[in-house]
Amino acid sequence: MSEETLEKNSTHKPIKGHGGARDGAGRKSGKMSEENRAKLEVLEKMRKRIMRSSEKLLNSQMNLAEGISYLYVIKTNSKGLKEKAELITNQLIIEKFLAGELEGLKDEYYYITTERPDNRALDSLWDRTFGKVPNLVEGTGESGEIIIKQIIYAEGNNSAI
Repeated sequence: MSEETLEKNSTHKPIKGHGGARDGAGRKSGKMSEENRAKLEVLEKMRKRIMRSSEKLLNSQMNLAEGISYLYVIKTNSKGLKEKAELITNQLIIEKFLAGELEGLKDEYYYITTERPDNRALDSLWDRTFGKVPNLVEGTGESGEIIIKQIIYAEGNNSAI
């Protein structure tokens, strides 16, 4: 039997135009999926919330970068026993301590303790202000030569150029 006879007797129609782009198919140009639209809405809400708190967040990060100091007082009760150390949060008392006005009190002992600075906070503030510092990457080539590459970052961007 010839191919023509098979085609005439076949109940299957020949497949034409299968695959490839079709007119009118797919999402319209410039239209966003519902999932991406929802992600962008959440991202925008986050950005607005962060922007409203930017001063507070910067101050917190600066405190971490500089290290944090705490003022405590240990009081002596009427029986002459020392009480548990109490964290001082009253700004007026802190200012008086720094001015030396609280020295010499018999029933109260004030002292300052500090936490070490957080180096990651320092790096983050530095990178945001002056850009990321170029990194040197060392290695050896196939013939044993030393290869040093400098990775340079675009200003205001953490991705390598």
